Order: sequence, then structure tokens, then C-alpha cells
Amino acid sequence: MGFVKKHIIFNGSRSLTFGKNSLLPDSGEVIRIKKKKEMADIVNNFMDTGNTSDLIVTGMSPKKLFKLFKKHFKYVKAAGGLVRNPAGEYLFIKRLDKWDLPKGGLIKGESPREGSLREVMEETGVKDLKIEKKLSKTWHVYLINEKKHLKKINWYLMTARGKQNLIPQTEEDITEVVWLNHERSLAALKGSYRSLYDILSPYIR
Repeated sequence: MGFVKKHIIFNGSRSLTFGKNSLLPDSGEVIRIKKKKEMADIVNNFMDTGNTSDLIVTGMSPKKLFKLFKKHFKYVKAAGGLVRNPAGEYLFIKRLDKWDLPKGGLIKGESPREGSLREVMEETGVKDLKIEKKLSKTWHVYLINEKKHLKKINWYLMTARGKQNLIPQTEEDITEVVWLNHERSLAALKGSYRSLYDILSPYIR
């Protein structure tokens, strides 16, 4: 068994992969650790905006490495949707001049499925959504007031009626909501965040 995809973390255009010693990704800086305290240096390396190389961390089981990594962050749960209409188009939002998919943080007591439906409706105005299946999770890190955050986003494939009023949630800095065909959807993902393209592009068919 090689690297484990569910343990890929993103920081902008960088990725960090937790894996075993064999069949690791072809590119990236490989770091093998033997002691738990070494994880702090890896976290600082990965959060360093001046470093652009991907990291591959090994030396322990991926599950144990991920657990050690997670301890250095405030954990945030979120959910979102990859929404398809009967014409085979996908729903995209433009937030701060960048293409994105509707998503957002969960509120207290809310399940990821409930949160994904709520966030899509709030950010796009689309109703009558139906969850078809759960997709892969994405993980990414960021700083708020110098505090490190690790966000897990649960993604769901959804279907919706095509002819609806699209209403961008402007208070969330969303300026545009559109349906894009297969080709344009892949192009939008490629120009969006690496985590979205790497993890979710295989589901656009």
C-alpha cells in the first residue's frame, strides 16, 4: 500500500502527503520522521509561504502521522456540493474573482449532509437539491490571526433542476453563480484551488 489519498492536505498550491515508505508520489520533498516532536517542524515548513515544494511525510503509519499533524491546528468542519443539472452542467460560484464550489462551515448540531444542502442553497439560491452520493473529502490549512486552522470539507454530488433563479450570496463575497458545461467546469476547477481540482475533477464526467 502506498500513499493514502485521504491524508493529502493542501496549503494553497502546496500539498502534504502522509504515506508509507513504498510507492510514494513521484514528486515532492520526502521527510522521514522517527519522533513525534519532529512534526512541529514539518507543520512550520508546510505553513511557510516562502516554500513552494510539496511535502511527503513518512516514517510512521499515515493514520498516526495525520493524528500528530492534527494536534497543531484548530479543527474546522465544513461541507459543500458538486451540483449537476439535467443538462450535465455543474454549478459554480465566483468568490473574490476566483471560481469556487459552494461550501461553508457547519453549525452546531448540523450533520455534513445537512450543512452541504444548506450552504449550496444559501450561496447560490438553488433549491430542490438531492444528494446522490458522498464524494471525497478535502483538507486544507490556513491562518487566522496567526492561529493555525485545519479544515475538513465533506463533499457531496447533488442534482438540481436546471431552470432556477441563481442568486449569489453577496454577503459572502460571491459575485456570480453560473452553470458550466463539462469542458468549462474542468477549466474553472483548474483555475480554482488545487485541492478542488486534484480531488474533485475526476467526478466531473
